[in-house]
Amino acid sequence: MRCYKRVIVISDLHLGGDFPHMMSHPRELASFIGRLPLCLACDEQLELVINGDFIDFLAVSPWSSWTCSPTEAVTKLQTAYEPPFDVVFDALAQHVSQGHSLTIVLGNHDIELAHHAVQGDLMRRVGIRRPEAVHFVEDGSALRVGGLLIEHGNRYDPANLNDWERLRSTRSRTSRGEAVAELIRPSVGSDIVTHLVNPLKRDYPFIDLIQPQGELLALLLLVLEPSLAFSFGKIARALRGARLQAANPRGEAPQKTYQAGAGPSEEIDAELADVFGEHYRQMRRGSSEPAGIADLADALDQARQGGLREHLATGRPVPPDRLSKLRTIFRRLASPEDTFSWGGDTGPYGEAAKRILTATAADTVVMGHTHLARREGPEGRARYVNTGTWADLVRVPNDAIADGEAGLVALEGFLQRLVADSVRAWEPTYADVRLNSDGVVVSADLQRTESRS
Repeated sequence: MRCYKRVIVISDLHLGGDFPHMMSHPRELASFIGRLPLCLACDEQLELVINGDFIDFLAVSPWSSWTCSPTEAVTKLQTAYEPPFDVVFDALAQHVSQGHSLTIVLGNHDIELAHHAVQGDLMRRVGIRRPEAVHFVEDGSALRVGGLLIEHGNRYDPANLNDWERLRSTRSRTSRGEAVAELIRPSVGSDIVTHLVNPLKRDYPFIDLIQPQGELLALLLLVLEPSLAFSFGKIARALRGARLQAANPRGEAPQKTYQAGAGPSEEIDAELADVFGEHYRQMRRGSSEPAGIADLADALDQARQGGLREHLATGRPVPPDRLSKLRTIFRRLASPEDTFSWGGDTGPYGEAAKRILTATAADTVVMGHTHLARREGPEGRARYVNTGTWADLVRVPNDAIADGEAGLVALEGFLQRLVADSVRAWEPTYADVRLNSDGVVVSADLQRTESRS
């Protein structure tokens, strides 16, 4: 009898972290993992691949872009074992105890999984007694399973490159009990999460779900907390220097992490220039004065007055000019109609997949990272799949960005729900790939899971 392999790929789980969590449905995830064997044909072997951002180390206090100490990293990992996420680890334990394989690919929120001590602790938690039952991909390589190629995808995002060179050196040293000689250079994206996004989550729990980037994040901070205006020059320099919108439209191989800020200046956004005036011009001018993102924590620790949350909590109306600025930002964060469509724009990730398919013997490429589910190729035989996310999403409704007074009223209502953390959506998806005994992809597709508790 020919033996077939069934590979299920999920990504961007974002388990753990300080409250409010990015992921609100751990029981549904655990139930999904538990049901997987029921879907197998009698001749299929099951491999579950968690393709990056499994544990959200960036969100666990004390916040750090990279937890260098293996002991401290283990302590952070162990916080993810606690409720409500404990059920997921129980499900993984059951998965491996039944003889199924588990592969964990590092993303950009969980590079601490490269620590040998962290891997060992995770294997103990899920009761792994067979070392071959789990495979960690922690060196920046893509995972190859026959004609299936799997990678997280942050390789094609200049703001979120992993410092693989120093991470490999760190693993080499710690495997021998040696001190770490060089510190890893965290990605700009990790620094922003650690020093800007995390401190804002208590008051604005939507901030990491709506995912503003680059200049938009700087302007959004200014509108949310006007008292930050005195630090705006520093904030703008740091975020503009990060160049989160650095173009990589062809999905090219990355530069080194510390080179990701290099590149031509972005085009002027005429509407932002008109709405934000001098602040926008200040941001665009740039400066030779350095402004590290880590230095901005002091600005966010200042006693803030007149913030958006304060307005909404006290029932005071948000000033119309402030609403207009928010509407301008949200229009850029709001999704075009195809953003949440599986057939929407695949960006540099789809372009990278095309290059990989041409240059290698791969039949199908699967990525994650973007939190946007995508598929390209014939039905049942996808050539490129992005598995989306199991974390929560926030969609900006069309009526909240509409012109006129009615639009501003709808926007203020949406802001109330945003700050109350009551607008989360959850649309978990996964890749389902079947290979024959020769490693050839027989079927590959993107699937939406049903919600079952």
